[in-house]
Amino acid sequence: MRLKYQLFITLLIASALLVAVMFTVSSMSFSRGFLNYINNAEDQRVQSIVQELEQQFATDGSWNNTIEKRRLFRSLLRSSGEDHRRRRKNDDKRNRPSSAERIHQRLVLTDENKNILIGQTEISNNTDWYPINHNETVVGYIGLSKLKKLDNQLDRRFERQQRKSFAIAGLAMVLLSALLAAPLTSRIVKPILKVKKTVAELSDGNFSDRIETKRKDEIGDLSRDINKLGATLESNKDARQRHFAEISHELRTPVGVLQAELEAIQDGIRPLDPSAIDSLHTETLRLNRLIEDLQALSLADAGALDYQMQLLDIKKCVVTQIERHRKANPDLDIRINSTDSEVLVSGDKQRLEQMLDNLFQNTARYTDLPGKLYIAITTDNDMVKLSWKDSAPGVSSDSLGQLFDPLFRTETSRSREHGGSGLGLSIVKKIIDTHNGTCSAQPSDLGGLEIIISLPLAGTV
Repeated sequence: MRLKYQLFITLLIASALLVAVMFTVSSMSFSRGFLNYINNAEDQRVQSIVQELEQQFATDGSWNNTIEKRRLFRSLLRSSGEDHRRRRKNDDKRNRPSSAERIHQRLVLTDENKNILIGQTEISNNTDWYPINHNETVVGYIGLSKLKKLDNQLDRRFERQQRKSFAIAGLAMVLLSALLAAPLTSRIVKPILKVKKTVAELSDGNFSDRIETKRKDEIGDLSRDINKLGATLESNKDARQRHFAEISHELRTPVGVLQAELEAIQDGIRPLDPSAIDSLHTETLRLNRLIEDLQALSLADAGALDYQMQLLDIKKCVVTQIERHRKANPDLDIRINSTDSEVLVSGDKQRLEQMLDNLFQNTARYTDLPGKLYIAITTDNDMVKLSWKDSAPGVSSDSLGQLFDPLFRTETSRSREHGGSGLGLSIVKKIIDTHNGTCSAQPSDLGGLEIIISLPLAGTV
C-alpha cells in the first residue's frame, strides 16, 4: 500500500478512536449529569413539602391528623406547582405516572425516631433524610430514595435523543477528519516523492538533479541532505574523471620516453651503450615509483594499508632519514632542532619513514638550489609537533588548501625535472590520519613552504 493511503487510513483511524472516546465520555457524563439534575430538582420539591408539613404539624400539634387524612400526598401535589400539573396531564394522556406520583412512591414520613408513619415499609440505604422542625425541635423526617437510574420513559427518551445527537456529531467529525486528512497526506507525501525521484536520478548517475525546498521541518532537512549528497557525488565524479586523466598523463610520460628510446636503439639512431641503459633504467624507476604511489594511495583510501604499531622515537626516525638524504643532496642546508630526550609515539615505523621520505622528496623537488631545510621537533601537552619548512620558491595562498589533494602539483608544466607525481603529500596525509594526527601547510619564513604535523604522544590515544 502506498504511503499516502497508509497515512490517510492512520489519521482516519486515530480520529475515529478519538471521537469514539469523546462520545463515550460525553454520553456517560450527560447521563450522570442528567440524573443529578433530576435528583436536585426532586430535592427542591421535597424542601417545599417539608415546609408545608412543618406548617401542618404546627397547626395539628401532632402527626395523627396527617396520617388519617393522608395529607402528605396532597401537599406533594400542591408543591408541584402549575408546571408539574401540566406535565401530570401530559403523563396521564400517555397512561404513565406523573412526576409527583413517582416521587410519592419513593417518599417516606417518619417520626423523630425514624419510625415509619406514611410511605414505604422498608428504607433503602440511599435514602436522603430531611428533618421536620417545630419550635427548633426535630419532630419527624421526610425520606426520599435517590434515583440510581432513569425510571421515566420520557426521561429515557430524552437521554436516547441526546446520545443520538452525540453519535451524529461524532460521525460528522470523522467525515470532517477524512476531508482534512486527504490534503494533509498529500502535503506530507508530495516532498517525499520529490526525494524519491531525486534519489532515483542519483542512482542512475545523474548527480546534477536537486530538490527545491523551503521547508524548515525534517523533510526539508532530508531534502537538503540529499542535495549535499548529490553535490558530493558530482564533485567526486568530476575528481575521478580528472584523476583518471592525470594518471593517464603521468603513466604516458615515462612509457613514451621508454618507447622513444627503445625505438631509437632499434633504428640504430642511438647505440645501446651504458648511457642508454642508465636512461632506460631511470625511466623504469620513475614508472615503478608512480605505480607504487598510486597503489599506496588506493590502499590508504580503502583502509587496507597494513600498520604494525609500536613505540617509536620520532626524533630518531627523523634524524635517520635526514642523514640518509643529506649525502645525496649536498646543496641542501639541512638543520634539525629538537629536544635531547626521546619523543615516543605509537606508530608504524615503515609508514612513518615513508611519510618522512615523501616530505623530503617534495622539498628536494621543489626547492631552488642551493636551498635550506629546517626541521623542528617540539612537544605541547599530549602532542608532538614536527615543523618542516624549506626555502624558496613558495606556494600561492590559493594552492595551500589543495596541496594534500591527490595528483595536485604547483608545477603546472609537469616537467619530469621539476614535478613529481603529485601523490606524495596525499600519502603523507593518509598516514598521519591513520596515526590520529593532523597536518597543515602554510608559508615558510624561509621563503618556501612549511608543513606542520602533529602526532599524539605515546599513551595519550
